[in-house]
Amino acid sequence: MLLVLLFLCGCRPGAAPQPNTTNAPAASAADEIVEAPPAHIPDLSAFDITFTGDEGEQLSIPAEQCGLYSDGYDILLYEEQFAALCAHLSGEFDREAVDAATDAAALSYTEPFAATPAQTGRSLVAEALRSALLQLDFAAEAVIQLPFTELQPAAREDAGEKTLLAEYTTSFDKSNLRKKARVHNITRAAELLNGTVLQPGEKCSLNEVLGERNKKNGWKKATAISGGTYVEEYGGGVCQVSSTLFNVWMLAGLEVVKRHHHSWPMSYVDAGRDATITTDQKDLVLTNNSPAPLYIFATVDSEARTVSVKVYGQKTGDWHSIEIETETIKELPAEDTIFQLDESLPHNTKEEYKRKRNGRITRTWRVYRDAEGKEIKREMLYEDTYSPVQGVVYVSADLYD
Repeated sequence: MLLVLLFLCGCRPGAAPQPNTTNAPAASAADEIVEAPPAHIPDLSAFDITFTGDEGEQLSIPAEQCGLYSDGYDILLYEEQFAALCAHLSGEFDREAVDAATDAAALSYTEPFAATPAQTGRSLVAEALRSALLQLDFAAEAVIQLPFTELQPAAREDAGEKTLLAEYTTSFDKSNLRKKARVHNITRAAELLNGTVLQPGEKCSLNEVLGERNKKNGWKKATAISGGTYVEEYGGGVCQVSSTLFNVWMLAGLEVVKRHHHSWPMSYVDAGRDATITTDQKDLVLTNNSPAPLYIFATVDSEARTVSVKVYGQKTGDWHSIEIETETIKELPAEDTIFQLDESLPHNTKEEYKRKRNGRITRTWRVYRDAEGKEIKREMLYEDTYSPVQGVVYVSADLYD
């Protein structure tokens, strides 16, 4: 009976009472499909979003440029604009990891060791940024701490100490040693050697470090020894750098794999302490027989006319210092100079082809000392034979007997 009564009154169970529309204006089509957005959805055009890095860096960008928009009920993202935002933020905030490395460019004559420590990097995490944007509370300050993943360097700085193990300096101040082309070659060789790093067990070939000595590679012709006499060759003078490096290796207590002495002693080092190299033939080969990396630095002082080589690394052994001692154990007299006819020479002319040189046999010792200077150990490194050189002089026909 109740249901029938409701139906007759124009009602149904659960229906809301109908308003009186007798005097109400007719509803338009727009009124029927547009609804006002809820009050909690802000006007995004009025907001900037501040993005901060983990080191306090900041960058503010209008919310609408971040790809944010509202459908009237929720805050959403335009994917294309969001991708552009990620690319922009990555360019501003991402940081590559830095491998540990010796910074040869930072070297100077007074401060010969510098290194770049390993540094972690960072990369923006796009999905975490998406979540942070969509969860922003625009009723408060719009700030987002950027999410990063940490990037690890491939090579970390060695933790061992870096002590100056040895240094050695030779001079090219004599007139026959300081010719411009020769000094150029010495300087170039030092620059190529400077900053070399040897890992434990690694070998260093000086010929490989310097490369082929020719005009194309920037070398100049200067005096060198070939066939028992002086000649002009590309790279002449580099043996002064190799001899300086050889002495540093001996003084540091390190291992020399391969070394050759000259045909006769040089004026810039004692007999038994020289090391000659030639392209693709004689070489100076060193090894790092220590438990930590070795750092080699070579510098030229053009005013003092010196070349210096230093090696840094981790000291091993109970010695405090090392000295190199040489001795001549036998003199080897040269035969008398011979004179040969050269009919092409003008009247009363002599030309020396080979200068007479006496030879010698030398021994080179490495002496280890404690902090008080007392000898701990002595080892013979080399016994070198510098063969005598018979002089040869070419003379004109009127002087030839």
